[in-house]
Amino acid sequence: MLDVIDKNCKTALSEQVSEKLIHDIRSGKIKPGKRMPGERRLAERFGISRGTVIEALDLLETQNYIERVPAKGTFVADDVNHELSVIKIAFPFPEASISPASLSSMENWGMVSEAYRGMITEASSQNAEISFMHFEEASTEIQLTRQMRRLENYDCAIFIGYLLPNLRHKFIQNGKLCVSIAGTHPNMRADAVIANDSKYAFEQLAAFAKTKKYKRLRIVSESDEGKTKIDREGLQIKLGILRKAFEKEKIETNLEWQYNIDSSSPQDFARLFADENFDLKNGTELIYCSNTDLVPVLYRYCFDNNIVLGRDIGAFGYASGVTFTNLMPSFTYGKINHFEMGRQACAECIDAVRFGKKTENIKFVKNTLIKGETI
Repeated sequence: MLDVIDKNCKTALSEQVSEKLIHDIRSGKIKPGKRMPGERRLAERFGISRGTVIEALDLLETQNYIERVPAKGTFVADDVNHELSVIKIAFPFPEASISPASLSSMENWGMVSEAYRGMITEASSQNAEISFMHFEEASTEIQLTRQMRRLENYDCAIFIGYLLPNLRHKFIQNGKLCVSIAGTHPNMRADAVIANDSKYAFEQLAAFAKTKKYKRLRIVSESDEGKTKIDREGLQIKLGILRKAFEKEKIETNLEWQYNIDSSSPQDFARLFADENFDLKNGTELIYCSNTDLVPVLYRYCFDNNIVLGRDIGAFGYASGVTFTNLMPSFTYGKINHFEMGRQACAECIDAVRFGKKTENIKFVKNTLIKGETI
């Protein structure tokens, strides 16, 4: 009976076969020191050529799962348990999200690269491996089945943001451990979520703004066009936390003081400054940029209109800070610690797989307050 592999999948046949053989080894069907089935038998099992089988065995040998003994055959390595003890963590990610076309602000790149660096740092200290894997957003059951096949030999996976939601849900349905790195959202599904502590961040920023005597908070955001429902909901949750923190410090907020700005048009900021309640004379107005793309646009508008940030108006944000490097005057913001979020996500995976340790669903990582000259 054939052990079906997908010959129409982009994943090479040799890789698919090697993954199935690894599964046999990990499940104990083929034990350490025992001889592997012959090349002809494997070719018949999978309905492929002997050449493809040899390529698959080459992959297993490279990964130290097997060893070839001249004149005797191919055997599962005696010390394969060492390889089996290595926790394999997948980091599925839609590569398009960090392509040049998506990196006008560099924020996505900063978030992903720092989180990944944190994962690798933790994995290297705990006999674990992280694999950065490219997946497209999948909508059909066939696509999801193919994607899950690629993840079959991984112990767990770390997802970032709200990306790949269908694969994340399928992963959980199949009983696989799933950890997410994201902002909080009621519909976030995972065994554990490592989240920005936006409440702590905004309370810090509000307390700092109070010391500077600011009176009103304005919010600028990019248009909702093209955003998913969960992205829109996530933003409104975050802005609600922001307003509450500033109201606590007696800094006035208003739902009407939220403006949609086109990041390609600095003159869009004119609508905000034209508001009859906007006070440009006493330096008491404060602007929160909810999208990093809008920060350089605000700088451009202020430069073109002889408005001095930190004197005439205040401005701040909450992000990784990649976009804010070398801005003059220096920008005030809550710096999200994506490195620590990545490290903790990896630690959650390892503890859950190795020790069966479960923690609360959401763990918060605190930010660092960067006191620039714009507040």
